[in-house]
Amino acid sequence: DIGVTGVSDVCSSDLNYKGNYDYWWFVDDIGLYEPSSTDLSVNSIQNLSAAYTQIPLPQATALTLSAEIKNVGLLATGSGSALLELVDAGSLTSVFSETVNVAALAPGGSLTVVPSTGFAPPSAGVYFARVTVTVAGDGDPGNDVLQSADLIVSDSVYARDNNSISGVQQIGAGAGEDGIAGQNFWVNNDADLTSVTVFLKDTLDRKSTRLNS
Repeated sequence: DIGVTGVSDVCSSDLNYKGNYDYWWFVDDIGLYEPSSTDLSVNSIQNLSAAYTQIPLPQATALTLSAEIKNVGLLATGSGSALLELVDAGSLTSVFSETVNVAALAPGGSLTVVPSTGFAPPSAGVYFARVTVTVAGDGDPGNDVLQSADLIVSDSVYARDNNSISGVQQIGAGAGEDGIAGQNFWVNNDADLTSVTVFLKDTLDRKSTRLNS
């Protein structure tokens, strides 16, 4: 955000790009608005799992969440609070919640809020994190709530993707050479590994291969 104060009826603002290389640079979605005097915003929220799209229930024992709270108002805020929740996406009910304090923030200031402890889903299902910030006199309730992407908690499947190939991952092997690609999965509790499924796709001829073991 670029603040403009104490100007006449006509004003201008410049956007300057500085870099030591040439690349495409675009400017989009420019808007002019008058911020509220008091306004705390949930600026960003971390997904329940940055590494996995599916987690087996026995391994989902220490989930946590993190969110950035930012003062986007004109004035410094007093202390507020943030409600941190784990929500069942099917029933939209909260299965974990904790309210943490948000310290006073100067205009443009931010801080990160986290729960005091990790938490575990009660059963297999689809879950997301949700954060709601509250401060006295907040002038814009539209930015007070933010939720994460969904996380699938399954009965037995560990996965790092959604079966969709996007972009290119270089293996580092040339024509006629062997290449190795792999992933790490953290096993927090004892488990029996019964199978591994790998999905490969050739980005040149768009052929795909599924390997099961």
